[in-house]
Amino acid sequence: MDGRPVRGIGGAEFCLPRGVTILTNAGLPELIAETPEAYVELAVKLATERDWLHRLRDHLRDKVSLSPLMDAVVFTRQLEAAYREMWLAYCEKTGNKRS
Repeated sequence: MDGRPVRGIGGAEFCLPRGVTILTNAGLPELIAETPEAYVELAVKLATERDWLHRLRDHLRDKVSLSPLMDAVVFTRQLEAAYREMWLAYCEKTGNKRS
C-alpha cells in the first residue's frame, strides 16, 4: 500500500464484500461503511479531518504488513485446504475414488 487509505461499503454486489474482507483483514474496519450515507460521511471525514488522516497514514504500512493479508504461510495453507476441499467435492460428485 502506498499510504493512501481506501474505504469500502458492504453490500451484495460482487466486489463489495471482497473490499470489506480486505479492509477487515488489514485491521481497518473503521474504513468500512454500512450504508451509502455512512460511505459519504466517511469520504468527507477522510477529506476534512487532517489529523485523523495523518494518524491513519502514519501507521497504515505497518498495520497492513503485520496483518493476515501479508502472512504468506497462512494464506498458502488456507488456499491448499480450499483446493483439497474442492477436489474432494469433485471426486464425490463424479464418483471418482481418488483422494
